[in-house]
Amino acid sequence: SRKVRKLRCQLGKLARTTNTARDWDTLLSRARATLSPPDFVRVQPLLEARQLESHLPVLDMLRSERWPQARYALKKIIKAHGAALAGDLRSDAELCWARGRVSRAWRVVQDSGTDRAWHKLRITLKDLRYRLKTLPAHQRTTSIDTALALSKRLQQSLGVWHDSVVHVQRVQELCDGAEVQSQPELQDILRTWSQQMQRQAQDALDSASADMTANGEVLHN
Repeated sequence: SRKVRKLRCQLGKLARTTNTARDWDTLLSRARATLSPPDFVRVQPLLEARQLESHLPVLDMLRSERWPQARYALKKIIKAHGAALAGDLRSDAELCWARGRVSRAWRVVQDSGTDRAWHKLRITLKDLRYRLKTLPAHQRTTSIDTALALSKRLQQSLGVWHDSVVHVQRVQELCDGAEVQSQPELQDILRTWSQQMQRQAQDALDSASADMTANGEVLHN
């Protein structure tokens, strides 16, 4: 309905406000988990400064009128139409449509292999997985469970790829800054880390591609 489309657009705008904050939050966590303690100590102040800066627009959004208005509208729609909307998502026609989106996205990946195509595939897989996961027990079959397991595996691989690509971009932002350019040792740490993440991104794509090539048919049936 028009109200649902309007709310979806509104929530999308609010969610985009949090994207940059999430990038720096997850990059800091990744640094803590993957860098050696001495290297982490060197990059920690840079990452925490960017993290703090990225949180400010989110806090402004949460303090604004837009946030409670969107929450109120969402609660009203769920109360009035939640059951019907959930039923629509799980209908045979909707499941067929979601499977078709995955098939088309995979063909585009095979044709172009661009980051944009992979990202589209990741989104369509996420949507299909959600629909399959919420099926009631009487609709669950062996083939549904197999498709659900594959979509989860692929979503995890493509999640690693996507985070790695975004993190490499954020590290490049740091490398371009005057503070890092004046510190060759810090630049080397970030450059080595970036190369490691690029390899992880490629490994994740290779894994997803092999999985789709070998097993992708179960998502389409």
